[in-house]
Amino acid sequence: MTSYEIKYFNIHARSLVSKIILERSGASYVVTVPEWPREKADMPYGRLPVLIESSDGENFVLSESRAIEEYLAGKFGYLPAGIKDLAVCNEYVCQIYEIIEAVCELANYIIITSYTLGPLIDGLTKSPDQCVDRSQFYIAQRIADMRNSAVSISDHFLAKHESILSKSKSGFYFGNCMTYPDILLFAALEFLKSRNVSASFNRTKYPNVMNLIDKVGSDKAVADIVSVKLVNLF
Repeated sequence: MTSYEIKYFNIHARSLVSKIILERSGASYVVTVPEWPREKADMPYGRLPVLIESSDGENFVLSESRAIEEYLAGKFGYLPAGIKDLAVCNEYVCQIYEIIEAVCELANYIIITSYTLGPLIDGLTKSPDQCVDRSQFYIAQRIADMRNSAVSISDHFLAKHESILSKSKSGFYFGNCMTYPDILLFAALEFLKSRNVSASFNRTKYPNVMNLIDKVGSDKAVADIVSVKLVNLF
């Protein structure tokens, strides 16, 4: 029997897509939280998530969230058939990840600044025009610039993908069932909500995008995963 272990922090973030695929597929899996940073050196590349697939006494270990997602998507039938559809699928995934990485940059800057200077400094709690100290102004301005960049990337993506999804009879990206980019888009919005940069996802302006996200979110396995309240490190 094949079983899976996901090693990750006690948050969803970069592990959510993999959890959803495993849960929907009925796979045997557990999520473990390493002692960080004590176990950092034990990870293949010193970062999380890590997937361990155990079968017949042998372990297959994979690092990097996107590599893990693509492996599980291929293994459990969440990739479209045909080389052209597969290429387009990868195109969509790249575009969704552009949003995710922009928000990750923002989140990482806030976390590092908070740990270094404290979470209550003016640069983290006030807008640039409210900061009297120059150093605090620059912190607040950098956060504002990164937030605006993430919103701009989201707006561009949404306009393009609203048009793409308007041509879908099922509401999904490919065929009549959920595939990897459908799940990834849902997970991306969950992450954006955690950083308060999700306002671009407007139901009136982008009904087909939001309909897809609703379809994924209404799936019982997805709802069960998301309903688990984890620690918010951000």
